[in-house]
Amino acid sequence: MPQKNKSTVPTAAESSLLSELEGLDTPTGLKPAAKLSDVHTPEQSPDPLDAANHEISLTAEEKAERAREEMKARGVKGYKVTVAGDYYAPMPGGDGRKKVKKPYEISFNLASIEKALSLIVGRLLDKGLKKKYADYDTHRTCEIIKVETLSDDTPEPTNLKFMAEDRLLRYIEDHKVPVDPKNYSGDVAALRRSVIDFVQNPKDFAAREKRRLEDLKIDADLAKLNPELEAAE
Repeated sequence: MPQKNKSTVPTAAESSLLSELEGLDTPTGLKPAAKLSDVHTPEQSPDPLDAANHEISLTAEEKAERAREEMKARGVKGYKVTVAGDYYAPMPGGDGRKKVKKPYEISFNLASIEKALSLIVGRLLDKGLKKKYADYDTHRTCEIIKVETLSDDTPEPTNLKFMAEDRLLRYIEDHKVPVDPKNYSGDVAALRRSVIDFVQNPKDFAAREKRRLEDLKIDADLAKLNPELEAAE
């Protein structure tokens, strides 16, 4: 004989358990236990500070910096090379033919610092500046201003062209280079050029340094008196 289907009516024990899960047997005066359907998913959460709904959007530079930190944490060898200079952008309100000059600073990761400037200018600079500056047209100048290692076991640069500022200052002191860093107001690139000039050709350096500082002062004074000219060339 065919078997009868089992009853789908819950037993007393099952009914009690279901009632407890649904909060039906909660003592009077107490808030019923939350049902599974009442729990907010991350997408439904009304909390404006909920981590899933409050993801901070990072700029391209911040994303690159985060990637560099992750590389350093993993012990990836290489160098973070920062370059700076000027780039040209279309003059606002113009016909596109007139350009304005603007400063930039940007960093790239390289496996080696050998031919670093050539690699950056030839293969990376245009792409990086286009991504970082919406009005970028073309670069005017480019100079390495800082080099950092991406891991603790990566050797620091010993070449004057790539020395970090603190190491460059130690070099000036240790080798008694007749250059006063205070005269360069944080312009590491200009300071480095002066030090290299002395190392390569110490003869008559004092006279060249005097002219260099005079030129820097003239440029600084003119920039203060004519701020509107700094935007165009």
